[in-house]
Amino acid sequence: MILLFGLGKVKEYSYLRLRELSPYLLETLKKLDAWSVCLSLPYQGSTHVDCGKLAEVLIEGMTDCLGLHGYPFDEEWIKNLRLYFAEGEEHFYEILLGVQTAQSILEERIKIRIFASSEDNSA
Repeated sequence: MILLFGLGKVKEYSYLRLRELSPYLLETLKKLDAWSVCLSLPYQGSTHVDCGKLAEVLIEGMTDCLGLHGYPFDEEWIKNLRLYFAEGEEHFYEILLGVQTAQSILEERIKIRIFASSEDNSA
C-alpha cells in the first residue's frame, strides 16, 4: 500500500510544519493498522531542511501526541510500530543521527530501538 500524505505548500514546509502534521500521520497509520512503515520525506531543493533533522522532528512530533486525549493509541501498537526511512545510502548517517538525537531527547518518555545493517559495503 502506498500512502501519500500532503505536507502543504512547499514555501511553508519546515520542521515546525512536519511536527504539526505528525499526530495526523500517526493517527492515519493507526487507523490503517500499519505496523511497518517506510517513509520518504522531502528535504532537498527549495525546502531548506535537513533529512536527519526531519527524522528527529517527525519522531518527536509523533511521541508528543501519544499522551494527548482524543488519540487512541494502545501501547502494544506503539511498541510494535517500525519506521523505516527510504532516503538512500548516501543519507544513512544523517538519518541515523536524527533518530539517535530523538532517542536521546525522548529516552524518559518512550523506548526507541535502532536497527541498522552492520554490513560494511566499502570492500
